[in-house]
Amino acid sequence: SRSLQPHRVQSATTAASMERAPGHESGSESEAGGNGGMSQSESGIALPPGASDAPLQQVPVLSLHPTQLVVGMQQVQEKAQRMVGKGHLVKPNKREKWQRKRPIPVILGPPPAPAHEQAASNTAADGAAAGVGAQAGSAAAGVHPQDGGGQLRQGQAQESASQQQQQQGQQQGPPVMYLVDHHHLAAALVSLGLPTCWVQVVEDCSGMQPDAFWAHMQERSYVWPFDAQGRPLPLKDFVAALPRDVRGLRDDPYRALAALVRKAGGYDKVWVPFSEFRWANWLRGRV
Repeated sequence: SRSLQPHRVQSATTAASMERAPGHESGSESEAGGNGGMSQSESGIALPPGASDAPLQQVPVLSLHPTQLVVGMQQVQEKAQRMVGKGHLVKPNKREKWQRKRPIPVILGPPPAPAHEQAASNTAADGAAAGVGAQAGSAAAGVHPQDGGGQLRQGQAQESASQQQQQQGQQQGPPVMYLVDHHHLAAALVSLGLPTCWVQVVEDCSGMQPDAFWAHMQERSYVWPFDAQGRPLPLKDFVAALPRDVRGLRDDPYRALAALVRKAGGYDKVWVPFSEFRWANWLRGRV
């Protein structure tokens, strides 16, 4: 078997250069150290100004929606064992005090579409594409697309699309909380049977339409759109694959390996979003 000889990394830029999330550029503010007044989560994710001052709220752990597909299950188990071993969970008042010191940053956003709505959306998109193709075929056959029948069908399609958008806005439902960080902590709490946690709402994007919301999340590096094999996913496919709560997160053993390598002195912790996931992808092709 191949032996791993980890080396220490002294700069965030070196670590980040090994693997990057989409939209994360070299020399960005979070890498350079100047973040324009923004605070950072424990995973190096830049949060909006004043995020650390947001009021604490106690919510059900299973009400939190993941923004990544995987965790290192070994790290989840170790985190749970440490919580038990250090006595953080012995008494309810001690447990609450410990949890309040580790609030989970969340973002308010639109609720995820049910599976049948996503399928309907894809069918509608396919139908629209077919309509464009039919119109092109009519033009090729000498039928002008602005003839009476073509105008009627086009007007009906536009009216239907407008009504669908209005219904989506009316039926969007109450906002939900999306995890920005601490997926491993949330999963550890669930594994221990603890029903609630403390959160801070660092940004309210509940007024956005879903597509705009997820584009914003990706632009801000609030998501890790990779599967359990470290393969990048198109944003639409990634969103469709997200589990509804942390119980649906899958295991990426290389994410756990990356954490163990760091603890053994293999590399320094750096303030780059998802740095341990980046190291996991770097290790994936070498171990």
